[in-house]
Amino acid sequence: MDGILKNFTTRSPAEEISRSQYSLVATDVTEEAVQLWLELPDEVRADSSWEIFRSKWEKEHDYLIQNNKNKHSVLLKLTGPFLSEAYEKKLNIHEKRNMSRMDIWIEKWIPNGPTQDLGEGSDYETIESSIYWTIILENQAEDFHESETRSSVLVLPSSSANQSVLAVRMATTSNVTTPFTLSYTLDPLDGTTGIIYACILLFALYALIVFEVINRTMAAVLLSTTSLAVLSIAGERPSVPEIISWLDVETLLLLFSMMVLLSRGKIWPLITMLCGMTSVVSLLLDNVTTVLLMTPVSIRLCEVMELDPIPVLLAMVLFCNLGGTATPVGDPPNGINFTNFTLHMTFGILLVAVQTYLQLRFIFRDTNKLRLTESKDVQDLRRQILVWRRAADSLHHLSPEQLIVKDRLERK
Repeated sequence: MDGILKNFTTRSPAEEISRSQYSLVATDVTEEAVQLWLELPDEVRADSSWEIFRSKWEKEHDYLIQNNKNKHSVLLKLTGPFLSEAYEKKLNIHEKRNMSRMDIWIEKWIPNGPTQDLGEGSDYETIESSIYWTIILENQAEDFHESETRSSVLVLPSSSANQSVLAVRMATTSNVTTPFTLSYTLDPLDGTTGIIYACILLFALYALIVFEVINRTMAAVLLSTTSLAVLSIAGERPSVPEIISWLDVETLLLLFSMMVLLSRGKIWPLITMLCGMTSVVSLLLDNVTTVLLMTPVSIRLCEVMELDPIPVLLAMVLFCNLGGTATPVGDPPNGINFTNFTLHMTFGILLVAVQTYLQLRFIFRDTNKLRLTESKDVQDLRRQILVWRRAADSLHHLSPEQLIVKDRLERK
Protein backbone atom coordinates (compact mmCIF):
# COMPACT_ATOMS: atom_id res chain seq x y z
CA MET A 1 0.00 0.00 0.00
CA ASP A 2 2.91 2.39 0.75
CA GLY A 3 4.32 1.68 -2.71
CA ILE A 4 1.03 2.51 -4.34
CA LEU A 5 0.74 5.78 -2.46
CA LYS A 6 4.34 6.65 -3.40
CA ASN A 7 3.67 6.08 -7.09
CA PHE A 8 0.51 8.14 -6.83
CA THR A 9 2.29 11.11 -5.28
CA THR A 10 5.08 11.14 -7.87
CA ARG A 11 2.77 11.52 -10.85
CA SER A 12 3.09 14.57 -12.99
CA PRO A 13 0.46 17.29 -12.64
CA ALA A 14 -0.84 16.49 -16.11
CA GLU A 15 -1.72 13.00 -15.05
CA GLU A 16 -3.46 14.03 -11.83
CA ILE A 17 -7.21 14.25 -11.73
CA SER A 18 -8.57 17.26 -9.91
CA ARG A 19 -11.32 16.90 -7.33
CA SER A 20 -13.84 18.68 -9.56
CA GLN A 21 -13.00 16.37 -12.46
CA TYR A 22 -13.34 13.36 -10.10
CA SER A 23 -16.73 14.55 -8.96
CA LEU A 24 -17.81 14.95 -12.58
CA VAL A 25 -16.71 11.41 -13.39
CA ALA A 26 -18.25 9.88 -10.25
CA THR A 27 -21.73 11.38 -10.56
CA ASP A 28 -23.00 7.99 -11.70
CA VAL A 29 -21.58 5.64 -9.11
CA THR A 30 -22.23 1.99 -9.86
CA GLU A 31 -22.87 -0.73 -7.33
CA GLU A 32 -19.54 -2.38 -8.15
CA ALA A 33 -17.72 0.88 -7.41
CA VAL A 34 -19.43 1.13 -4.03
CA GLN A 35 -18.32 -2.41 -3.16
CA LEU A 36 -14.71 -1.49 -4.08
CA TRP A 37 -14.99 1.60 -1.88
CA LEU A 38 -16.14 -0.53 1.06
CA GLU A 39 -12.98 -2.63 0.79
CA LEU A 40 -10.73 0.42 1.25
CA PRO A 41 -9.18 1.14 4.69
CA ASP A 42 -11.24 3.22 7.11
CA GLU A 43 -8.86 6.21 7.03
CA VAL A 44 -9.10 6.32 3.24
CA ARG A 45 -12.91 6.05 3.17
CA ALA A 46 -13.17 8.84 5.76
CA ASP A 47 -11.78 11.40 3.30
CA SER A 48 -14.27 14.00 2.10
CA SER A 49 -13.53 13.18 -1.55
CA TRP A 50 -15.54 9.92 -1.14
CA GLU A 51 -18.68 11.73 -0.02
CA ILE A 52 -20.65 10.72 -3.09
CA PHE A 53 -19.82 7.04 -2.42
CA ARG A 54 -20.85 7.45 1.20
CA SER A 55 -24.10 9.10 0.18
CA LYS A 56 -24.79 6.35 -2.32
CA TRP A 57 -24.15 3.71 0.34
CA GLU A 58 -26.34 5.44 2.94
CA LYS A 59 -29.15 5.97 0.47
CA GLU A 60 -29.22 2.31 -0.43
CA HIS A 61 -29.54 1.44 3.28
CA ASP A 62 -32.51 3.71 3.93
CA TYR A 63 -35.73 1.72 3.71
CA LEU A 64 -38.56 3.95 2.47
CA ILE A 65 -42.20 3.27 3.43
CA GLN A 66 -45.08 5.03 1.69
CA ASN A 67 -47.17 6.87 4.30
CA ASN A 68 -50.30 7.90 2.44
CA LYS A 69 -52.52 7.58 5.54
CA ASN A 70 -50.16 9.66 7.71
CA LYS A 71 -49.25 6.95 10.23
CA HIS A 72 -47.12 7.90 13.22
CA SER A 73 -45.85 4.56 14.56
CA VAL A 74 -44.05 1.58 13.07
CA LEU A 75 -43.45 -1.87 14.56
CA LEU A 76 -40.05 -3.11 13.40
CA LYS A 77 -38.96 -6.75 13.66
CA LEU A 78 -35.33 -7.59 12.95
CA THR A 79 -33.85 -11.09 12.89
CA GLY A 80 -30.09 -11.45 12.82
CA PRO A 81 -26.92 -11.90 14.93
CA PHE A 82 -28.22 -9.87 17.88
CA LEU A 83 -27.93 -10.38 21.60
CA SER A 84 -31.15 -11.41 23.31
CA GLU A 85 -33.02 -8.75 25.21
CA ALA A 86 -32.63 -10.65 28.49
CA TYR A 87 -28.85 -10.97 28.09
CA GLU A 88 -28.53 -7.33 27.00
CA LYS A 89 -30.18 -6.16 30.24
CA LYS A 90 -27.43 -7.89 32.24
CA LEU A 91 -24.70 -5.78 30.60
CA ASN A 92 -23.51 -2.57 32.22
CA ILE A 93 -22.92 0.69 30.36
CA HIS A 94 -19.15 0.11 30.01
CA GLU A 95 -19.65 -3.32 28.45
CA LYS A 96 -22.22 -2.00 26.01
CA ARG A 97 -19.88 0.74 24.85
CA ASN A 98 -17.15 -1.78 24.01
CA MET A 99 -19.46 -3.99 21.92
CA SER A 100 -20.66 -3.48 18.35
CA ARG A 101 -24.15 -2.07 18.11
CA MET A 102 -26.76 -1.06 15.59
CA ASP A 103 -28.88 2.08 15.89
CA ILE A 104 -32.29 2.14 14.20
CA TRP A 105 -34.63 5.10 13.96
CA ILE A 106 -37.34 6.36 11.65
CA GLU A 107 -37.75 9.75 10.00
CA LYS A 108 -40.68 11.35 8.25
CA TRP A 109 -39.72 12.90 4.92
CA ILE A 110 -41.63 15.20 2.63
CA PRO A 111 -40.58 15.85 -0.99
CA ASN A 112 -38.98 19.12 -1.93
CA GLY A 113 -39.95 21.10 -4.98
CA PRO A 114 -43.26 22.02 -6.62
CA THR A 115 -43.90 18.55 -8.08
CA GLN A 116 -44.37 16.89 -4.65
CA ASP A 117 -43.33 13.61 -6.28
CA LEU A 118 -42.86 10.61 -3.95
CA GLY A 119 -40.65 8.58 -6.26
CA GLU A 120 -37.34 7.07 -5.26
CA GLY A 121 -35.35 9.68 -7.11
CA SER A 122 -37.04 12.60 -5.35
CA ASP A 123 -35.30 14.97 -2.98
CA TYR A 124 -36.70 14.78 0.55
CA GLU A 125 -36.66 16.97 3.62
CA THR A 126 -36.70 15.53 7.13
CA ILE A 127 -39.46 17.01 9.29
CA GLU A 128 -39.63 14.53 12.18
CA SER A 129 -37.42 11.90 13.76
CA SER A 130 -38.02 9.20 16.38
CA ILE A 131 -35.81 8.17 19.26
CA TYR A 132 -32.96 5.75 18.59
CA TRP A 133 -33.44 2.02 19.13
CA THR A 134 -30.07 0.40 19.91
CA ILE A 135 -29.38 -3.32 19.46
CA ILE A 136 -26.16 -4.93 20.67
CA LEU A 137 -24.58 -7.24 18.07
CA GLU A 138 -23.02 -10.63 18.67
CA ASN A 139 -19.25 -11.08 18.52
CA GLN A 140 -18.46 -10.65 14.83
CA ALA A 141 -15.25 -12.69 15.11
CA GLU A 142 -17.28 -15.91 15.30
CA ASP A 143 -18.31 -17.62 12.07
CA PHE A 144 -21.74 -18.80 13.21
CA HIS A 145 -24.42 -16.92 15.12
CA GLU A 146 -27.85 -18.09 16.15
CA SER A 147 -30.49 -15.69 14.87
CA GLU A 148 -32.34 -13.63 17.44
CA THR A 149 -35.57 -11.73 16.71
CA ARG A 150 -35.89 -8.27 18.24
CA SER A 151 -38.86 -5.96 17.92
CA SER A 152 -39.71 -2.43 18.93
CA VAL A 153 -42.33 0.23 18.22
CA LEU A 154 -40.91 3.55 17.04
CA VAL A 155 -43.25 6.52 17.37
CA LEU A 156 -43.16 9.90 15.62
CA PRO A 157 -44.80 13.12 16.82
CA SER A 158 -48.11 13.95 15.16
CA SER A 159 -48.03 16.23 12.15
CA SER A 160 -50.37 17.46 9.44
CA ALA A 161 -48.26 16.35 6.47
CA ASN A 162 -50.49 14.41 4.10
CA GLN A 163 -47.90 13.30 1.56
CA SER A 164 -44.86 11.82 3.26
CA VAL A 165 -42.66 8.77 3.43
CA LEU A 166 -41.25 7.03 6.47
CA ALA A 167 -37.55 6.23 6.23
CA VAL A 168 -36.12 3.44 8.38
CA ARG A 169 -32.51 4.52 8.96
CA MET A 170 -29.73 2.38 10.37
CA ALA A 171 -26.17 2.93 11.53
CA THR A 172 -23.73 0.45 13.04
CA THR A 173 -20.34 0.53 14.70
CA SER A 174 -19.42 -2.91 13.32
CA ASN A 175 -16.57 -3.13 10.81
CA VAL A 176 -18.02 -6.17 9.05
CA THR A 177 -21.23 -6.78 7.14
CA THR A 178 -24.19 -7.63 9.41
CA PRO A 179 -26.86 -9.76 7.70
CA PHE A 180 -30.41 -9.46 8.98
CA THR A 181 -34.04 -9.55 7.87
CA LEU A 182 -36.47 -6.69 8.43
CA SER A 183 -40.26 -6.63 8.59
CA TYR A 184 -42.54 -3.80 9.64
CA THR A 185 -46.15 -3.04 10.53
CA LEU A 186 -47.59 0.44 10.19
CA ASP A 187 -49.66 1.72 13.13
CA PRO A 188 -49.43 -1.52 15.20
CA LEU A 189 -52.05 -2.59 17.72
CA ASP A 190 -51.75 -0.77 21.03
CA GLY A 191 -51.07 -2.91 24.10
CA THR A 192 -54.08 -1.63 26.05
CA THR A 193 -56.41 -2.18 23.10
CA GLY A 194 -55.04 -5.70 22.64
CA ILE A 195 -55.79 -6.54 26.29
CA ILE A 196 -59.37 -5.32 25.87
CA TYR A 197 -59.86 -7.49 22.76
CA ALA A 198 -58.36 -10.50 24.57
CA CYS A 199 -60.67 -10.06 27.58
CA ILE A 200 -63.74 -9.84 25.33
CA LEU A 201 -62.78 -13.03 23.50
CA LEU A 202 -61.98 -14.83 26.78
CA PHE A 203 -65.36 -13.90 28.32
CA ALA A 204 -67.10 -15.01 25.13
CA LEU A 205 -65.32 -18.37 25.34
CA TYR A 206 -66.37 -18.90 28.95
CA ALA A 207 -69.95 -17.90 28.11
CA LEU A 208 -70.12 -20.50 25.34
CA ILE A 209 -68.72 -23.18 27.67
CA VAL A 210 -70.73 -22.33 30.81
CA PHE A 211 -74.10 -22.01 29.08
CA GLU A 212 -73.31 -24.99 26.81
CA VAL A 213 -74.29 -23.12 23.66
CA ILE A 214 -72.01 -25.36 21.59
CA ASN A 215 -69.56 -28.15 22.29
CA ARG A 216 -66.47 -27.08 24.26
CA THR A 217 -64.11 -28.22 21.52
CA MET A 218 -66.02 -26.27 18.88
CA ALA A 219 -66.09 -23.23 21.18
CA ALA A 220 -62.28 -23.33 21.52
CA VAL A 221 -61.82 -23.73 17.75
CA LEU A 222 -64.30 -20.91 17.02
CA LEU A 223 -62.72 -18.43 19.44
CA SER A 224 -59.16 -19.25 18.37
CA THR A 225 -60.13 -18.62 14.74
CA THR A 226 -61.84 -15.39 15.78
CA SER A 227 -58.67 -14.31 17.58
CA LEU A 228 -56.63 -14.75 14.40
CA ALA A 229 -59.26 -12.76 12.50
CA VAL A 230 -59.08 -9.91 15.03
CA LEU A 231 -55.29 -9.84 14.78
CA SER A 232 -55.49 -9.74 10.98
CA ILE A 233 -58.00 -6.88 11.03
CA ALA A 234 -55.77 -4.96 13.45
CA GLY A 235 -52.79 -5.41 11.12
CA GLU A 236 -51.00 -7.95 13.35
CA ARG A 237 -51.64 -11.08 11.28
CA PRO A 238 -49.22 -13.78 12.51
CA SER A 239 -47.32 -16.04 10.15
CA VAL A 240 -47.79 -19.80 10.07
CA PRO A 241 -44.45 -20.52 11.84
CA GLU A 242 -45.42 -18.04 14.56
CA ILE A 243 -48.79 -19.77 15.08
CA ILE A 244 -47.07 -23.16 15.26
CA SER A 245 -44.68 -21.80 17.92
CA TRP A 246 -47.71 -21.03 20.12
CA LEU A 247 -48.62 -24.73 20.34
CA ASP A 248 -47.50 -26.63 23.44
CA VAL A 249 -46.23 -29.77 21.73
CA GLU A 250 -45.38 -31.57 24.99
CA THR A 251 -48.91 -31.25 26.35
CA LEU A 252 -50.46 -32.28 23.04
CA LEU A 253 -48.28 -35.38 22.86
CA LEU A 254 -49.17 -36.33 26.44
CA LEU A 255 -52.91 -35.97 25.78
CA PHE A 256 -52.62 -37.84 22.49
CA SER A 257 -50.78 -40.73 24.16
CA MET A 258 -53.38 -40.95 26.90
CA MET A 259 -56.22 -40.90 24.39
CA VAL A 260 -54.55 -43.76 22.49
CA LEU A 261 -54.41 -45.82 25.67
CA LEU A 262 -58.02 -44.99 26.49
CA SER A 263 -59.22 -45.82 22.99
CA ARG A 264 -57.64 -49.27 23.26
CA GLY A 265 -59.59 -49.85 26.50
CA LYS A 266 -56.80 -51.80 28.22
CA ILE A 267 -56.47 -51.25 31.94
CA TRP A 268 -53.00 -52.60 32.75
CA PRO A 269 -51.14 -50.64 30.05
CA LEU A 270 -52.66 -47.49 31.54
CA ILE A 271 -51.68 -48.41 35.10
CA THR A 272 -48.19 -49.43 33.95
CA MET A 273 -47.68 -46.11 32.16
CA LEU A 274 -48.85 -44.08 35.18
CA CYS A 275 -46.65 -46.04 37.61
CA GLY A 276 -43.63 -45.85 35.30
CA MET A 277 -44.07 -42.13 34.73
CA THR A 278 -44.46 -41.54 38.47
CA SER A 279 -41.24 -43.45 39.18
CA VAL A 280 -39.25 -41.48 36.61
CA VAL A 281 -40.56 -38.12 37.84
CA SER A 282 -39.85 -39.03 41.48
CA LEU A 283 -36.19 -39.60 40.54
CA LEU A 284 -35.86 -35.86 39.95
CA LEU A 285 -38.54 -34.39 42.23
CA ASP A 286 -39.65 -34.80 45.82
CA ASN A 287 -42.15 -37.62 46.43
CA VAL A 288 -44.89 -35.33 47.73
CA THR A 289 -44.51 -33.00 44.73
CA THR A 290 -44.67 -35.95 42.33
CA VAL A 291 -47.87 -37.30 43.89
CA LEU A 292 -49.50 -33.86 43.76
CA LEU A 293 -48.62 -33.56 40.06
CA MET A 294 -49.78 -37.03 39.01
CA THR A 295 -52.93 -37.43 41.13
CA PRO A 296 -55.27 -35.11 39.15
CA VAL A 297 -54.30 -36.75 35.85
CA SER A 298 -54.77 -40.25 37.27
CA ILE A 299 -58.19 -39.48 38.74
CA ARG A 300 -59.37 -37.98 35.47
CA LEU A 301 -58.21 -41.04 33.50
CA CYS A 302 -59.92 -43.36 35.98
CA GLU A 303 -63.17 -41.45 35.58
CA VAL A 304 -63.03 -41.80 31.82
CA MET A 305 -62.36 -45.56 32.01
CA GLU A 306 -64.84 -46.05 34.90
CA LEU A 307 -62.14 -47.36 37.25
CA ASP A 308 -61.93 -47.09 41.02
CA PRO A 309 -59.15 -44.50 41.51
CA ILE A 310 -58.12 -45.79 44.96
CA PRO A 311 -56.18 -48.91 43.81
CA VAL A 312 -54.55 -46.93 41.00
CA LEU A 313 -53.47 -44.16 43.37
CA LEU A 314 -52.09 -46.71 45.86
CA ALA A 315 -50.00 -48.30 43.08
CA MET A 316 -48.73 -44.85 42.08
CA VAL A 317 -47.73 -44.07 45.67
CA LEU A 318 -45.78 -47.34 45.92
CA PHE A 319 -43.83 -46.68 42.74
CA CYS A 320 -43.32 -43.05 43.71
CA ASN A 321 -41.62 -44.18 46.92
CA LEU A 322 -39.53 -46.72 45.00
CA GLY A 323 -38.39 -44.16 42.42
CA GLY A 324 -37.61 -41.59 45.10
CA THR A 325 -35.54 -44.09 47.06
CA ALA A 326 -33.24 -44.69 44.08
CA THR A 327 -31.76 -41.17 44.21
CA PRO A 328 -31.00 -38.67 47.00
CA VAL A 329 -33.50 -36.24 45.46
CA GLY A 330 -36.65 -38.07 46.50
CA ASP A 331 -35.32 -39.23 49.89
CA PRO A 332 -32.39 -37.03 50.98
CA PRO A 333 -29.74 -39.10 52.88
CA ASN A 334 -27.26 -37.93 55.48
CA GLY A 335 -23.54 -37.92 54.77
CA ILE A 336 -23.67 -39.80 51.43
CA ASN A 337 -22.96 -38.15 48.08
CA PHE A 338 -25.22 -38.52 45.04
CA THR A 339 -23.07 -41.01 43.08
CA ASN A 340 -22.48 -43.50 45.89
CA PHE A 341 -26.10 -43.43 46.98
CA THR A 342 -27.43 -44.04 43.46
CA LEU A 343 -24.95 -46.85 42.70
CA HIS A 344 -25.80 -48.73 45.90
CA MET A 345 -29.57 -48.31 45.65
CA THR A 346 -30.39 -48.67 41.94
CA PHE A 347 -30.05 -52.46 41.62
CA GLY A 348 -32.06 -53.18 44.76
CA ILE A 349 -34.79 -50.72 43.74
CA LEU A 350 -35.13 -52.40 40.34
CA LEU A 351 -35.64 -55.79 42.00
CA VAL A 352 -38.22 -54.39 44.41
CA ALA A 353 -40.03 -52.59 41.57
CA VAL A 354 -40.34 -55.80 39.56
CA GLN A 355 -41.56 -57.71 42.63
CA THR A 356 -44.10 -54.97 43.46
CA TYR A 357 -45.45 -54.88 39.93
CA LEU A 358 -45.88 -58.67 39.81
CA GLN A 359 -47.60 -58.63 43.17
CA LEU A 360 -50.03 -55.94 42.01
CA ARG A 361 -50.80 -57.95 38.89
CA PHE A 362 -51.49 -61.00 41.08
CA ILE A 363 -53.72 -59.14 43.56
CA PHE A 364 -55.76 -57.48 40.82
CA ARG A 365 -55.64 -60.36 38.37
CA ASP A 366 -59.38 -59.98 38.14
CA THR A 367 -59.73 -56.58 36.51
CA ASN A 368 -63.32 -56.30 37.69
CA LYS A 369 -61.90 -55.45 41.13
CA LEU A 370 -60.49 -52.31 39.59
CA ARG A 371 -63.78 -51.17 38.11
CA LEU A 372 -66.45 -49.22 39.94
CA THR A 373 -69.25 -51.35 41.41
CA GLU A 374 -71.75 -48.53 40.98
CA SER A 375 -72.53 -46.31 38.07
CA LYS A 376 -71.68 -42.65 38.03
CA ASP A 377 -75.33 -41.63 38.48
CA VAL A 378 -75.61 -43.71 41.65
CA GLN A 379 -72.42 -42.20 42.99
CA ASP A 380 -73.70 -38.67 42.34
CA LEU A 381 -76.94 -39.54 44.09
CA ARG A 382 -75.09 -40.92 47.12
CA ARG A 383 -72.96 -37.79 47.24
CA GLN A 384 -76.05 -35.56 47.24
CA ILE A 385 -77.65 -37.65 49.98
CA LEU A 386 -74.48 -37.30 52.07
CA VAL A 387 -74.52 -33.53 51.64
CA TRP A 388 -78.19 -33.30 52.70
CA ARG A 389 -77.54 -35.63 55.67
CA ARG A 390 -74.65 -33.53 56.90
CA ALA A 391 -76.75 -30.39 56.55
CA ALA A 392 -79.52 -32.00 58.64
CA ASP A 393 -77.11 -33.29 61.31
CA SER A 394 -75.59 -29.82 61.70
CA LEU A 395 -78.88 -28.50 63.17
CA HIS A 396 -78.91 -29.00 66.98
CA HIS A 397 -81.27 -27.70 69.69
CA LEU A 398 -83.75 -26.63 67.09
CA SER A 399 -86.66 -24.27 67.27
CA PRO A 400 -90.01 -25.30 65.77
CA GLU A 401 -89.15 -23.55 62.52
CA GLN A 402 -85.78 -25.29 62.32
CA LEU A 403 -87.43 -28.64 63.02
CA ILE A 404 -89.64 -28.09 59.99
CA VAL A 405 -86.51 -27.43 57.87
CA LYS A 406 -84.78 -30.54 59.27
CA ASP A 407 -87.83 -32.65 58.54
CA ARG A 408 -87.81 -31.47 54.94
CA LEU A 409 -84.10 -32.22 54.70
CA GLU A 410 -84.59 -35.77 55.95
CA ARG A 411 -87.45 -36.31 53.53
CA LYS A 412 -85.19 -35.15 50.70
